[in-house]
Amino acid sequence: MKIKQLLFFLLLLSACSIDQQETLDNNVNIRLKRAPDILNPIRSTAISSKQIEWQLFMPLLQFDATTQELYPVLAAQKPVIEAINEGVYAGGRKYTFDLREQAYWDDGQPVNVQDVIFTLKAFLHPEIGAAGLRAFLGFIKEVEIDVTNPKRFSVYTDRAMNLAEAVIGTMAIYPHRQYDPEGVLSKYSLSHFTNKDSLNAIMLRDSALPAFGKLFIQIGSVSTFQQVQACGPYQIEDWIQGERIILKKKENWWAADIDSRHQSFQNAPDRLIYHFIQDDATLSTMLKDRKIDVASAIDPDVFDELKNNAFIQNTFNAFTPPSPSYYFIAFNTKKEKLSNPETRKAINHLIDVDELIRIAMNGYAIRSNGPILPTKSYYNKSLEAVELDHEKAQALLLQAGWADSDQNGILDKLIDGQKTDCSIDFKYSASDPIAEKVGILLKNNAQKSGVLVKLNPLENRKLIEDTRRRDFDLYFSRWSQMPGLDDLRNIWHTDSDRPRGLNKAGFGNAQTDALIELINEELNVSRRDSMYKAIQQQIYDAHPYIFLFAPTDRILVHKRFKTESSTVRPGYFENTFELIN
Repeated sequence: MKIKQLLFFLLLLSACSIDQQETLDNNVNIRLKRAPDILNPIRSTAISSKQIEWQLFMPLLQFDATTQELYPVLAAQKPVIEAINEGVYAGGRKYTFDLREQAYWDDGQPVNVQDVIFTLKAFLHPEIGAAGLRAFLGFIKEVEIDVTNPKRFSVYTDRAMNLAEAVIGTMAIYPHRQYDPEGVLSKYSLSHFTNKDSLNAIMLRDSALPAFGKLFIQIGSVSTFQQVQACGPYQIEDWIQGERIILKKKENWWAADIDSRHQSFQNAPDRLIYHFIQDDATLSTMLKDRKIDVASAIDPDVFDELKNNAFIQNTFNAFTPPSPSYYFIAFNTKKEKLSNPETRKAINHLIDVDELIRIAMNGYAIRSNGPILPTKSYYNKSLEAVELDHEKAQALLLQAGWADSDQNGILDKLIDGQKTDCSIDFKYSASDPIAEKVGILLKNNAQKSGVLVKLNPLENRKLIEDTRRRDFDLYFSRWSQMPGLDDLRNIWHTDSDRPRGLNKAGFGNAQTDALIELINEELNVSRRDSMYKAIQQQIYDAHPYIFLFAPTDRILVHKRFKTESSTVRPGYFENTFELIN
């Protein structure tokens, strides 16, 4: 009996030690659905890359997690903005920044204006930055360093841009000494990079410039990984491809003494350990095994199941903030069978979005009828939701020339002299359970109206490749958006309707392009909001997308941490997590 009592006591003591160790462990284990293949802010596009990069790099300004307003980070304060009324940049703006005196790179060198100029040049380099982004940055013309204060500089633009402060401010700044030790870019002024013809001529005569671009795009990739040089709160301790990335808190970090609760100046946890877990069933097991502390974007079914689990209820807090994103189905409007807006609208009438929210999202979403989030003040509320309606769909299809000429139950029509069935390939990520539910619902409804939808689940990389090459009829995806005003250029301008461009649906014409450009330049809030609503109406009328819903996020955070959720993606800031004593 005494032996049994002793064993019981030892087991109890062991369990208490485990619980105490879990409480004292100041590492945050974070689930990411996909593994990043590069940590280089200019080159990366994946959400998982961005989430990690902001622990390594810092911008001049960053959106605040609570207010969603721009907040000074490497800048000492928000810029002074002045109108330019004369000279070569008349009609533009001057943005004057002061860099923080305390800001230092990992090698002990101070952050300086040359780092900002180098970053802008790298963004504008034709073999580094994305073509759409380079075109958008064309409003930046010059950076002038104050002769009396080397920490002060002014960015000149040749036109007024309501997005300019955010575009200039939120770029991740690179240390030029580490990333361009040979000074390849410093040989040329910023004006050489902002002038396309000048830059093309330089690229032809100076082989060092394209060579630099080829080397730079490899920086931060897992295959050629080297320690990232930056000035953020963490540095990479380990990177195991396809498995995890471990970030370690910096000792003697330059921002540690800055008195600010903004998320950019926090590094409370000792380590941030990112685990790449695509499958939510695996995630569920790891949560219950206490191997994961925070997870977001959890499948709605799994999230509800976890919330009802006694252990999860006792161990985790659940958050459901609005997610700054929307789901959609994109049409390839360049395909002849989908080129008619009436055909696209008819197919839109073949999906029940309210039912989709119920069965695919368990109610964790609100309908979105356009490319602006419903939470934005300039969202066009007059856009009517397109409801499931077989009669309207069939009438529109008939109007577009579709008929069942051979009575086989599938509509057809002559295209280029050939009888063509109304058969549509629907591509989506095989790892996305929401996408599969969308596809099944659309397929079943479409079949009733003589439209054959073929489900084509693909590995995520293959889906990205196919959509970039415009090899699709329909595809399902999700756009995430930054706080602040929407830049519609990247997705809806015809300049982005090119290989690797994001206007994959092929929307737009000279009129819609002009309206998008006017939105970016209009500083009057009332006129700008009216323009935003007008472009939403034009996109809605053209039906390049089936707009589905804006989700609310589904987040679990271990109760041993003090934290708050945010509408700024990914819905939490892991570097701010504080242990509860």
